[in-house]
Amino acid sequence: MLNRLLTFCFVFTFMVLAVCMTWVCTAQETGQVVTPIPADGVVKPYQLRVEFLTAPQGIDELKPRFSWKLKSDQNDQTQSAYQIIVYRTERTTSTDSKQVEIVWDSGKVAENTVLVEYAGKPLLPKSEYMWLVIIWDKQDNKQWSSSSTFTTGIFKPEQWQAKWIGLDDVSLEEKENEKSKVSLDGAAWIWTNEKGLNALPGHAVFRKTIDLNESPLEINKATLALTADNEFTAYLNNKQVGSGSNFKTAKIIDVTEYLKQGKNVLAVDVANHGDAPNPAGLIGVLRIQYKNETELSIKTDTTWKAIDGLPEGFETATFDDSAWKNTVKIADLGGSPWGNVSANTSRPSPPARFLTKSFGIKGKPIRATAYISGLGYYELLVNNKKIGNHVLDPVLTDYDKRVPYVTYDIDPEVLQSSDNPNFKFFNKIVVKLGNGRYYAPRTNDPIATRTFGFPKLLFQFEIQYADGSTQTVVSDENWFLSTNTSIRDNNDYDGEIYDARKSKVPFSEFVKARIVDAPFSEIVKAQIVDAPKGKLVAQMMQPMRVIEEIAPVSVKEVKPGVWVFD
Repeated sequence: MLNRLLTFCFVFTFMVLAVCMTWVCTAQETGQVVTPIPADGVVKPYQLRVEFLTAPQGIDELKPRFSWKLKSDQNDQTQSAYQIIVYRTERTTSTDSKQVEIVWDSGKVAENTVLVEYAGKPLLPKSEYMWLVIIWDKQDNKQWSSSSTFTTGIFKPEQWQAKWIGLDDVSLEEKENEKSKVSLDGAAWIWTNEKGLNALPGHAVFRKTIDLNESPLEINKATLALTADNEFTAYLNNKQVGSGSNFKTAKIIDVTEYLKQGKNVLAVDVANHGDAPNPAGLIGVLRIQYKNETELSIKTDTTWKAIDGLPEGFETATFDDSAWKNTVKIADLGGSPWGNVSANTSRPSPPARFLTKSFGIKGKPIRATAYISGLGYYELLVNNKKIGNHVLDPVLTDYDKRVPYVTYDIDPEVLQSSDNPNFKFFNKIVVKLGNGRYYAPRTNDPIATRTFGFPKLLFQFEIQYADGSTQTVVSDENWFLSTNTSIRDNNDYDGEIYDARKSKVPFSEFVKARIVDAPFSEIVKAQIVDAPKGKLVAQMMQPMRVIEEIAPVSVKEVKPGVWVFD
C-alpha cells in the first residue's frame, strides 16, 4: 500500500512539473509573459538601466542597450550567463498595466557582459515596456531581477502634430532694433608698415582726423567698434573711451558724448605682445547716426596715419602727425590670420515668455504624456502644478545640429473634467520660456557667445482613455503669450531679475485662473515661428536637478530699500 502511495505521489508530481514546463514553453511561444519562478542563484542583478538610465522616459534609440549591476553574499562569484526578457505593456487604469506581448527573449546567453543591445521586435513609438534579466552564477544557478520599465518617445518628424510657437522679437513692449547693430564690413586690418604679419613686439599708435560740419544736436548716436592684436586703448578728442584685448571680438563703445562740431581726432594705442615678431593689426569702424536717419562710417583703411612707438601727447587734437606715414593694409575682414570678428552690440535680454493653453477632457484618462522642447530653458505647469524636477532644461547643445525634447509621464489625476457643459476648458497648461543658451544676450563680454534665435516652444500632450481613444493638445497659433511677466531678465551669465510686482499683473492672474479668453492688452496669440535647424532628438541623459537649498543665515537692511542676504 505504501509503495503504491509513493508511486502515485511520484507520478502526480511528475505530471505537475510536466504541465508547468508545458505552460512555460507555451507562454513563450504565444507571447505571454513568463512569471518569475523561485531561483537559488547567489548572484543577484539589480539597478537595471536602459541606455545608462534608470526607467527612462521617451527614449528614441531603436536598439537601446541594457545593463545591470551584480551583488552576492559569496566571494569569488561571477555572472556566467544572462537572459533578458522585454515585453510591451498597456495601461488598464491610471495606476495599473497589463502585459501585452514579449517583444524580445534573448534566451540564455553564456557571457558575462552587462551592456547588451536590444535585438527583438521593432520598438513602437510612444509605448511602454517592462523588462527583467535572469543571471546564472558560476555554479549555473540562476537568479531573477526585479522588473524595470522604459518608454519610447517620438521617432519620426511626421509623428509630431505640434508647431513651433513663440514671439520673434525682444518682447511685446520692446522691439529689436536692427539699426542699432554695428558691422565691420568694409574695414581692413591695418598696421604701420607692410610687416604687420611679422611685427616686432611693442607699441604703435594710429590717428584719424574726422571733420564734422553738422551740429552735434543732429547726431543721434555714435558707436565705435574696435579691436586689435594684441591690445588697444582708444581716445577720442583727448578722452580715453575704451580698451580691449580680444581680437576675435570688437569692443563696442558708445562715443556720442565725445564728438563735437568741426575737427575730431580718433587715436589708438596698440600693443603687440610677445618675445619674437608675430602678427599685429588694428581694425574698426566709427558709425555716426544722425537724427534724419542718415549716417557716416569711418573705417580703418590706408587713409589713417601711424607710427611705431608711443609718442607723448599723440591722443590730443593739437598733436602734429604730419611726418607720420599712412597705414598699410594687412588683411581684409575675415582674412588670415585673424578670421571672423564679431562686432554686434549686446543683444537686449528679453523677459521670460509665458505661454498658456486651456482645454477640456472628456473623462478620466488612464495615461497622460507630454513631449516638450522649450528653447532655451522651460518650466512646464499643468493646472498650476510644476511637472518634473528638471531645471535648466533642455541641455546645452549645438541647436543647429540637434534639438533635445523631454518626455514626461504625468499623473492623470492632475487633470480634471467638468460635468458642466458651459465650462469646457477646465485644464490649463503654462510654459515659462527663458533665454538659456539658445538666445544669448551677451555678444562680446566676457567672450563672444553664439545665439540661435528668440525662445520658442514645441509641445505635444497626449491623453489616453480606457476605451482606447486618444486626445492630443499641441502648441499652435491658438495659444496665448505674454512677455509682461515677473521674470524681467534671465541668462546664464547674469542670473535672473525677478519683479514681484509683476506677479499681480493681469497675465499672472490669467495664468492662475481657468478661463479661456484673454481680456488683457498685454496678452497676444502666439506666433508660428521657424523651427530650429537641428534634428529633434530625445534628451537621453540625467537632467540637472536641485539637490539642496541653502537658506540665508542673516537678512539685513543696510539702508532703506536695500537688503543683504548672507
